[in-house]
Amino acid sequence: DKNEPGKKVFRKGYRTVTWRAHDDNGDTLRHSLYFRRQGTQRWLRLRENVDETSVNFDTSQLPDGSYELRLVTSDIIDNPDDALTTSKEGVIFQVDNTPPSIAFTTQGDDVVIHVTDKLSPIGKVEYSADAQKWVRLSADDGISDSPDETFRLKRSAVQGKFVIVRAVDAFYNVATQSIDVNQ
Repeated sequence: DKNEPGKKVFRKGYRTVTWRAHDDNGDTLRHSLYFRRQGTQRWLRLRENVDETSVNFDTSQLPDGSYELRLVTSDIIDNPDDALTTSKEGVIFQVDNTPPSIAFTTQGDDVVIHVTDKLSPIGKVEYSADAQKWVRLSADDGISDSPDETFRLKRSAVQGKFVIVRAVDAFYNVATQSIDVNQ
């Protein structure tokens, strides 16, 4: 059951922020969560005056970049005239909604596939010949762990076939491109 406590469900672009707060004399706490793009001054409200200690939010409409969170907690419910408020900020998170780019060159019998991403490492690169099974390619340096990776595909292995290359970055942004290996 997806609703079991602790069970994780992935949704691209969604983030979950969880925190703990305690009041020594048992006052009810209310929380407000804000964010801002790193390097800017203006805080934008995500949620306000909630009693939960977890918030889900969608980053798919945000521009790529680094963002900062700010949590404000208050006991205003039990102390409307003399509320105590505290805040904490500084948690940084990345937003990457842009797929990687794919470029091709040939070098002898190799199709050299150059994949780059502006923010995140390349997760995997695969190819499909004639719309059949996807085959994972290995990075030239042995591990796909940076935003700039090179892969190779033998032209002779896919000669005369319709070839599609698919690249996925660490944030699950997907780019696909067909290549003409007959050039």
